[in-house]
This record gives sequence, C-alpha cells and structure tokens, in this order.
Amino acid sequence: MFQLIVFDLDGTLIDSRRDLANATNALLVECGAAALSEEAIGSMVGDGAATLVARAFAVADIDPPADALDRFLRIYGDHLLDTTRPYPGIREAVGTVGAPWLVRARDPQDLAERILIAAASPEQRAELGRAGQERVRTQFSVAAMTAGMTRIVLEEWQRRGSTACLPSGERRMPA
Repeated sequence: MFQLIVFDLDGTLIDSRRDLANATNALLVECGAAALSEEAIGSMVGDGAATLVARAFAVADIDPPADALDRFLRIYGDHLLDTTRPYPGIREAVGTVGAPWLVRARDPQDLAERILIAAASPEQRAELGRAGQERVRTQFSVAAMTAGMTRIVLEEWQRRGSTACLPSGERRMPA
C-alpha cells in the first residue's frame, strides 16, 4: 500500500511546454540567437531551468551570459501561465489517488506554487482562498516535502529493521 505519491509537475500534471519554449526563445533572441522550435525546446525540458537554459544555448551555439538563468526565470515568471494548463482529466485523477500526495518541481518554488494554484479548478480556486494558498506554501514547500519523505523513509527502515546507510555503523534509527 502506498503511503505517499509524488508527482512531477511539468509534463506530468501540467502541459507547460509552450510557455517554457516561449520564455527560452525570448531569452535566446535577447542574446542574439535564433529562436528554436517548440519541439526542440520540449526535448530539453526535464532537468530543471538551469539545465534547460544551458541546453538551449548549446544548441543555439552561443555562450550564455552570466545572468542567463536569472533572465530566463524573470521572463518565464512573467509568462508562466500564458498557455500552461493541467492535462485533461488530471484534476479528477489526482483527486482519486487515495493516498497523500506531493508535487515535486525542479525549479523555484514560487513559480511552481503559482502554477499549482492556477491549475486548480474554478471551484477549487474559490475554496483555496487565503488559507488554501498558505497550505500550498507550507505543505508543498521543498522543506515540507523533504521532511515528509524523510519521515516515510525512516519509518520504513525501522519497520524493516534495516541499518543500511546509517552513519558510523549505528545499529538503530535516529529519533
């Protein structure tokens, strides 16, 4: 039985390819390069914004400026909801998983939170309100997700009586 399900955000729960491609191309054009196809940029997505930017500049065959990542994040942050939408049926599917779930994003938390809030159905957005937004900020923060995953791993290790990976040959789990 699953105790926790972790979903990736981009490309799993939401279709953000066009907004990512548009932001990447805006940056490339600002830096004197030609725009790349949405398909080409889509194939570069999946390992975080820094890797996406590095891959795009490599394909464009120009050196990225020192502030390329910051510039990309600014551009993307201004347009991350232009076309980004949840995949059809994803709201209903996630609502039926029957276990606690988390969303993992490789990029800045504030951008992921804005997408998650916007991706909620109109009814869900109305229910979120200020309290719901605070819940998203706290329960889906990197720190909260890491703590939850760590707790589950430690509980499983204790359940199995495993001492693998413990520091200095300790024979019991830390409290």
